[in-house]
Amino acid sequence: MRAQLGLKLRAMNSCNLIYVMWRSEPKSEVTVQIKHNPGKVTHEDCGTAGYKRIKHTTRKKPPVLAPNAQHKLSAAIDGDALVVHIDDKLVWQGTLPAEARDLGGPAGFRTDNVKAELALETTARAGAPACPKPGNED
Repeated sequence: MRAQLGLKLRAMNSCNLIYVMWRSEPKSEVTVQIKHNPGKVTHEDCGTAGYKRIKHTTRKKPPVLAPNAQHKLSAAIDGDALVVHIDDKLVWQGTLPAEARDLGGPAGFRTDNVKAELALETTARAGAPACPKPGNED
């Protein structure tokens, strides 16, 4: 069983986005994946296809996800560079693939087998892809 919580970045739709996931099970780690399925929009369209794990240049062991603990997970994209911090400490750094440049959409959360209280703060950066208008996901 995989237990994880994370951020969805540049989430055009369910088939095209970037995931920054903080896993606690089966092992504690931070992973980054892009899900890229051009022309597909819903989970029914793409299922689990299109995932590509992004290689890190820096990766450090994250703190343990424990009940009642409070943490801050943050990610920032600058050009093709992605950096991830937990509690203001660098835990992952790497370069996004070219197809990530085509993604544009809001940030959000994803959880699998984790119960959490979450709050989202976002900051738009110059040069970031524009969010598509609601209803224009094709």
